[in-house]
Amino acid sequence: GLTPADCEVQYLNKARWLEMYGVDLHTVMGKDGLEYKLGLTPTGILVFENKIKIGLFVWSKVTRIDFHRNKLTIVVVEDDDNDPTLQRDFVFLFRCYDEKQCKHFWKCAMEYHIFFRTTSAAKVKQGVKSNFARTGSRFRFSGRTECQAATLGNLNRRSINFERKASQRFSRRASYAIRKKIQEHEVLREQEDERLKRLKSEQESKLDETKKSPE
Repeated sequence: GLTPADCEVQYLNKARWLEMYGVDLHTVMGKDGLEYKLGLTPTGILVFENKIKIGLFVWSKVTRIDFHRNKLTIVVVEDDDNDPTLQRDFVFLFRCYDEKQCKHFWKCAMEYHIFFRTTSAAKVKQGVKSNFARTGSRFRFSGRTECQAATLGNLNRRSINFERKASQRFSRRASYAIRKKIQEHEVLREQEDERLKRLKSEQESKLDETKKSPE
């Protein structure tokens, strides 16, 4: 058998290959009036229609994300079909149900982009508009980026022996509701037993009276 730690590692190794594992979904409306879901991932922004993946905006290709009221704009750069040496900007417009939802998606997208695409959070100009986010809203990112976290993880540290112990097991306990239900059943059963005893006693009394009466 495997140790609990090995089981957790194998579980995570399998889960990370699931298509929807770790995807932060946001519901939007397209220009065609249909409902789509935008999924934020470490790779980029996934686009789903009726739970089917129809596109991916890779972070390295996303040049701008901004919003105005409930309108969301995503600009993606791609190679020109006619001239591979040139690149074109493709603008994708979506609408959220309200401005609050639109701003929430924008902030989440900014966090993903900064965390996975920048080497240091200090390089992000806090509170200043950039080419990537041309909007009046201010954004401040706190914490480490993926690059910083990976760098710190590679530092030499004092090794610590960690002993994993099995969780203490307790016998199952009936909840208060179950105990109350059991008590109610016991009371009803006792009442039914008393009723049957009285009925039996009455029947025996009637039978004795019948035997004693003269023919």
